[in-house]
Amino acid sequence: MRVFRRLDALYDNQFVERYLSMPLWVNPSPTFYGILRKGVDLLKERKGHSITWYNSSKAVTDAYLRPCTVINNVWAAVTAACRKLNFTLEQWYTEREIKSQL
Repeated sequence: MRVFRRLDALYDNQFVERYLSMPLWVNPSPTFYGILRKGVDLLKERKGHSITWYNSSKAVTDAYLRPCTVINNVWAAVTAACRKLNFTLEQWYTEREIKSQL
C-alpha cells in the first residue's frame, strides 16, 4: 500500500520514528510513528503548520502507547461513521489541547 511506502520513506529519511507497543515476538505488533524534529521543521516550512515539539516528545513508553491505541481507534471509528453519514468531523481535540483549556 502507498501509505506504508510513504511511512517507510519518512522513517528512512528521519522525519518520523517508529514505536512498537508490544515485544517483537507478539504478532502482529502495532507500529506507531512519532514525528521527529526534522519532520516538524518540514511541516512548518512547507505547510505552515504550527507544531510544538519538545525533546521529551520522543520519550514514549508502552504505558503511553496502549491508551493511544484505544484513543486512535475511537477517532478512526468516529471519523469513519461521520464519512458514512456525510458529516464532517471539524475538530478533534488532543489531550494537550484539552489540558491547556483547564
